[in-house]
Amino acid sequence: MRKTLLFGAALFSVVLTSCASTNTPKMATMLRDTTGQNGRACILQSDIKSYGVLKDNIISINGKRKYYLATVLPGCNDLQTSVRAMFSGKFSEICGQSMDKLVTGGNQCTINHIFQFNSRDEAFAVYNSILEQRESMKDAAGSGSY
Repeated sequence: MRKTLLFGAALFSVVLTSCASTNTPKMATMLRDTTGQNGRACILQSDIKSYGVLKDNIISINGKRKYYLATVLPGCNDLQTSVRAMFSGKFSEICGQSMDKLVTGGNQCTINHIFQFNSRDEAFAVYNSILEQRESMKDAAGSGSY
């Protein structure tokens, strides 16, 4: 009986600890929730004017008419330091959730999601808002009051 009580107390302690240290949601999840988009936006390769790499390996893409934020699958190691990159997709377009790639010097980064915005300002307002939310969640988790 005593062993059962000790095991129950230990299990309860583990559950409480895991609740207190809740992981911050992924950027793609937060972008999807904030924008209401499914992350499957497409952009013609010929419409890509420029791109940049933001915090958490988010790729900002400046298109001819729209602006995009893209996420990549884990394992994209040299994205921050690569001098140049090439987008690679089927039918001369890049789409979210279609296994299209951003090829850098020594790496092929698989594009996971692409979210479309009407302007750069709109895209960065959403991106910065999500960064602030993530910081708040990390701070709350660190203080134990999530």
